[in-house]
Amino acid sequence: MGLDHGRRIGRYTEAVDLIKRLYTEENVTFEGKHFRTSKLTLAMRPTRKPRPPLWLGGSVENAVRRAAKIADPVLGDTWVASSHLKNHVIAEQATVFKAALAEQGKPVPTDFPVLRNIVVAPDRGTAIRDVGPAIAESYRIFGNWGLFTGVVGDAKAHPQFEDLIADRFIIGSPEECAAQIIDLMRATGCNRLVTRIQWVGMEHRYVMRTIELLGNKVAPLVRKALA
Repeated sequence: MGLDHGRRIGRYTEAVDLIKRLYTEENVTFEGKHFRTSKLTLAMRPTRKPRPPLWLGGSVENAVRRAAKIADPVLGDTWVASSHLKNHVIAEQATVFKAALAEQGKPVPTDFPVLRNIVVAPDRGTAIRDVGPAIAESYRIFGNWGLFTGVVGDAKAHPQFEDLIADRFIIGSPEECAAQIIDLMRATGCNRLVTRIQWVGMEHRYVMRTIELLGNKVAPLVRKALA
């Protein structure tokens, strides 16, 4: 798109400021380095007042600290952990996020979402056999884009399949997936799970199987364990 990648952070923080004002003000005049508006009004204003909560992403420590600086937890703003990070990294970064909030005298948000890749099947072997090729192809594309070396910080652009899914995926039988979700919630403190369940070339029946098993089997097991 012809944008300078080195200026992405400035564009991001300025854009968030502008979005907050558009959500809360009738006419916004904004003079920034990257964005300029004159008496700009949103045609469709959010119904939630004063504004909807913001979920702020970030996959490295500086980005997590930035999210804490930008967030207003009283309004529901929070950091959301990427589906590409391994479980132990999310746990470490959750600690960084909470510490950064404390440094600024901000409370911990009541909402802590985590994005996770999930495949539920009768057993782990079936899950990998049915969906493994689609996962591998999707992450081959992501690797070509620089996800692992440029964003996540892995040494290899294309990890071996077992290393790829280890601690990045919740995968297996309903009982196995429930146990993995419970471990994730206890390790990170997350209380909202956003699931990625479809990958390139995947048969739709496997998507539906995961949805059905998540609702009918996995969720009840998680609720019972955490009650």
